[in-house]
Amino acid sequence: MGLPSWITIDLFLFFMLLFPLIEVRRGTVRESSQCRYFTWMSVLALLLLFGEVLSQLSIGGSLYPAVLGSFLVSALNAMEFVIWMLYASSWIHAPRHRMRPYILREGCCFFLQLHLLLVGLGRGYFPWFDVSGSFAGGAYFLIQLLPILSLAAFGELYLISFRKKINTFIRRQLMLSLLFPLLGGTLSVFFQDLPLELMGAVCMVQFIYTFVQNQDANTDFLTGIANRRLFDLRIEQKVRKAMPGCAFSAITMDIDGFKQINDTYGHGQGDAALQSLASILISCFRQDDTVARSGGDEFCILLDVAREDTLCEAVSRVRKRLAHFNEKNEFPFNLEISAGYAVYDPNRGETAAEFMNYVDQLMYEDKHKRCKSRDIGKIENQIENRMENKIENKAEAIKQLEQIAG
Repeated sequence: MGLPSWITIDLFLFFMLLFPLIEVRRGTVRESSQCRYFTWMSVLALLLLFGEVLSQLSIGGSLYPAVLGSFLVSALNAMEFVIWMLYASSWIHAPRHRMRPYILREGCCFFLQLHLLLVGLGRGYFPWFDVSGSFAGGAYFLIQLLPILSLAAFGELYLISFRKKINTFIRRQLMLSLLFPLLGGTLSVFFQDLPLELMGAVCMVQFIYTFVQNQDANTDFLTGIANRRLFDLRIEQKVRKAMPGCAFSAITMDIDGFKQINDTYGHGQGDAALQSLASILISCFRQDDTVARSGGDEFCILLDVAREDTLCEAVSRVRKRLAHFNEKNEFPFNLEISAGYAVYDPNRGETAAEFMNYVDQLMYEDKHKRCKSRDIGKIENQIENRMENKIENKAEAIKQLEQIAG
C-alpha cells in the first residue's frame, strides 16, 4: 500500500526546508541579522508545512484539525512576507527610519489578512479540507489572496526603492525569490486542490538559501559586499590569466581616523560609516568589478582597467561621491579615505600577494601625504589665528592710547 500523494509531497518539502536550516545554523556567522531572519523564515515555513498536514486530517470525523490547519497556513503564509521584508532590510545600507514605512505597510497587510481569517473562522470563508479529503476554497478565497499578493508586490517595490543601497546581485536574487509565492498564490486560484501557496513559500526559502544566504562564505556580514576570501580567489584568477594587453587593476583604501571615530562616537557609528562607504563603492563601480571589505576599515576593489588614467578617474569618482555624501551631514564627522591603486603588469611576473603589498604601500604613502597636508593646514590656521589676534591686540592698544590722549 503506497503513501498518499500529499504525504509524499509534504515529506519532500520538509527535507527541502530542513537541510538549509541545519547548514545555516552550522555556519560561521550564526549571529548575523541575515542568518537570524533566514532562520525565522525557515522555521515559519516548517510551521506552514505542519498546518498543511493538519488541514488534511480529520480525527473521528471532526473537522476542527482541518480548519485549524487551514487557518495556520493562511495566516502564517502572510507572516512569511513580513519576515522576508526584515531579511531584505538586513542587506540594505540605509537609515532604519527610511525603511520603517515599508515594513509597516507589510505589517498592515498581514493584519488585514489575519482579520479576514478571523472574521471567516468557522464560516467556510477560507480554504480547508473537508472530512472526505476534498479541498474547499471558501466563499471569499479570492479576496483573502489579495493581501498575500499585495505583500509580495510591496516587497518588489521596496527593493526597487532602495536599489542603490543594496548589492545588485543580492537585490536581483531577492526580487526573483518573490516570484515563487506570487506564482503559487496566482495558480492556487485555478488549481485549488493543490497546496501551491505553501510550495511557493518553501521554494522561496530554498531559493534564498541557494543564491543569497549560501553566499555568506564569500560575503562580509556587516556590509553585504565581498569579503577577503572572495577577493583573494578572484585576484589569483586574474593573475593567472593576465597577459600583455589583458591587464587589470586593484585599489585599496581605508577610512581616515577610523579609530578616533570609534573612540569618540562609538562602534555603532563606526559600523554605520563602514556600511555607508560600502554603499558608495558599490554605486561607483560596475557590477563585474569586485568590491570587498578585507578587514577592519580596509576595502579592496578589483577591476578590469588597463590604463592608469582611467584608474585615476575611478578613484576621483569615489572621492567626489564622498564629498557629496559629507555635504548631507549624516554623520557628526567627515568620511574621508586614503587610497592606493595600480595597474597589474604581467611582464613583471608578480604574484597576487606581491602586487597587493605594492598597492598597500601606495595607500600608506597617500595616507602619510594626507596626514602631512592636514598637519600643515592646522599649522597655517594656527599662524593665521595668531596673526589675527596680534592685529586685534594692536588695534585695541591703539584705541586705548587714543582714549588716554583724549
